[in-house]
Amino acid sequence: MGVVPKACLCKSLCVRSLAMGMPNAAKVEKEAISLSQQLDYFKEYIQRLKLAKGESVANEIIAEALYVFSIGTNNFILNYLVLPLRRAQYTTLEYVAYLIGLADAAVRDAYHLGARKIEFTGLGPFGCIPAVRTLNLDEPGCCNKDYNQLAIRFNTELQDAVRKLNGDLVGAHVDLKRTLRKVAVAQDALRHPSSAAWESQ
Repeated sequence: MGVVPKACLCKSLCVRSLAMGMPNAAKVEKEAISLSQQLDYFKEYIQRLKLAKGESVANEIIAEALYVFSIGTNNFILNYLVLPLRRAQYTTLEYVAYLIGLADAAVRDAYHLGARKIEFTGLGPFGCIPAVRTLNLDEPGCCNKDYNQLAIRFNTELQDAVRKLNGDLVGAHVDLKRTLRKVAVAQDALRHPSSAAWESQ
């Protein structure tokens, strides 16, 4: 983690990897941080916080903090859709289930470390990002409808997982509410692209 000033320990912490995302096995870059390593850094942070603030105060900070799990397009585009090896291992639906399982396990690990307020961010219509539209050989310049349907499927299963986590983890509040509003707008735009000015020019 490097050196974190004591004054910053109780304010905020970001342990993330832009290239890596959820899967531990498929590192896009050598510098990418696996999910398990991110959790190890969180454990290290907790120990430092206890040393700096005392166990009682540290436990309160850990319990009152908001933990955001951002599952982005890299998990699909970089770690699955462009990697033949992983696509040979999983069908699309199996890979969705795989990611949901990793997300579920990560939240449970964080819960056992003291996390109680947890928020997930879902997927937007990543079939319409410029890079994907450029690489769409079937309909050049157009949104990839299969990718967008994949995003919808993932968000639906993620919502189910959040519901189960809330039932299993006593005292925890796992939320997808803030994201769902954005996802609902995105899903409506996927079904009616002209209303969102997403028609290909």
